[in-house]
Amino acid sequence: MTDKNTENWHVLSISDTLKQLNVDSERGLAASEVEHRHQEYGLNVLTTGKGESPLQLFINQFKDPMIYILIVAFLLMLYLGEYIEAGVIFIIVLANAIIGFMRKLRR
Repeated sequence: MTDKNTENWHVLSISDTLKQLNVDSERGLAASEVEHRHQEYGLNVLTTGKGESPLQLFINQFKDPMIYILIVAFLLMLYLGEYIEAGVIFIIVLANAIIGFMRKLRR
């Protein structure tokens, strides 16, 4: 490979790209070149990271400043004996968490 740090590959023509990478468009890479590139760059494999558990995804829905404010408001309403308002705030927080959780699961 002549220029490993070439930027803007998207502007090169196909023939220029093949030339930069020393690839024959008809035959591809020679076996020796494949082995050399494996040793130099490693295998062309995507690694998968460990994802978050469903419980962790649900808990993460409560990590937002607005949710903290709503939880404080919920506790304040309970303290003041405003149970209907506290219930409404609780339902809003819970609905937000469920909707956010479901959206994260679909990704």
